[in-house]
Amino acid sequence: MPSNVLRQLNAARRQQPPSGQGWNGVRKWSDPCRQVYPTRRLKSLLAITGDYTQNGGCECNGDFATTVPIPFTVRKARIDLDASLTVMNTQLSKYEAYFGRPADFILEARTGVTPAVSVGRFPSVSAGFFRRFVTPVHDRVIYITYGMSSKPMRVPEDEKDIYPSAIELIACCKGAYVGERDGTDMVAIHLQALAAMTFETDLFFGPLHTAALEGPISPNSEMSAFFFAVPDRIDMPRLCSCTPAAQLVVSVMPITASERNFAVANGPEKLMELFEQHNVPNLFDPFRRSVV
Repeated sequence: MPSNVLRQLNAARRQQPPSGQGWNGVRKWSDPCRQVYPTRRLKSLLAITGDYTQNGGCECNGDFATTVPIPFTVRKARIDLDASLTVMNTQLSKYEAYFGRPADFILEARTGVTPAVSVGRFPSVSAGFFRRFVTPVHDRVIYITYGMSSKPMRVPEDEKDIYPSAIELIACCKGAYVGERDGTDMVAIHLQALAAMTFETDLFFGPLHTAALEGPISPNSEMSAFFFAVPDRIDMPRLCSCTPAAQLVVSVMPITASERNFAVANGPEKLMELFEQHNVPNLFDPFRRSVV
C-alpha cells in the first residue's frame, strides 16, 4: 500500500477513534485483508482441560475440540456468582462499572502463561430509557478478555501506523453458548485461545483480519473461521481505559469457510457489504446462515 495512503489512514484513526457504529466503524482499516492460519495450534489450545473454574467453582473440561460431538445451545446468562468467584472478579471491576452489570462467569487465566488472559461474561439485562445511557449494549451478552493488552503483539514495522499492538478481544452474543453435556462456554474458550495464539505464534489481530480453523467451531455449526472488526455501540476510549493497556478492543465474529474465501478473493469490505445487505449484525452467532 502506498505510504501516503498509510499516513492518511493513520491520521484518520488518531483524529477520530473508531466509534464502533455498525460496519462503518471498521472501514477506516481499508488496507488489504491480512489472512492468518492458526489451525492446529488454535485447536490444541481449545483442547486444554481443567484450567478454569466455571459457575462458582465447578471444575469442567474444555474438550469441545475433540472428536466427541458436543451440541451447543443458546441460553440466557444469569447472574450467579459465589463469594470465592466474586473475590477473583476484582480485576474486572472496571468492566463492570462500564457495562453497568457484574460478570456472571469468569474463565480464569491459564496457569503459567504470559500474558495471563481471563475472560469475563456480562449478561444481558433489561434497561429502561434512562438506564440505557449507563448500560452499554444492555440487550446482549458480552464476553471480553482481560490481560491480553498487558503485552504488545508483534506487529510488523510497516503496519504499526495502522494496527495497535495492544488490544483486547470482545464478542457480543444473543445469549450464552454453553455445552449441553458439560457446561463448557464456547465463546469464552475461543476468545482465550485466540488471545493466547497471538503470542505463541507471533501473529497479530486487527480489524478486517480473518483467522481460519481446520473445522467448525462446534459440531452443529457451519462457522469455521473468524472475522475481526470493531464492536458496535461502544465508547472505545472509555472501554480501553478499563483494560491494562489496550489501544483498541477488537470484536470477534464467526464466519463460514465460504465467507472467508469470499473475503480473500474480493476483499473484506465486500464481505461487510454482504453482511449489510443481509442485515447480519456484528455478533458472535455460531448458528446463523452463511451469506455466501
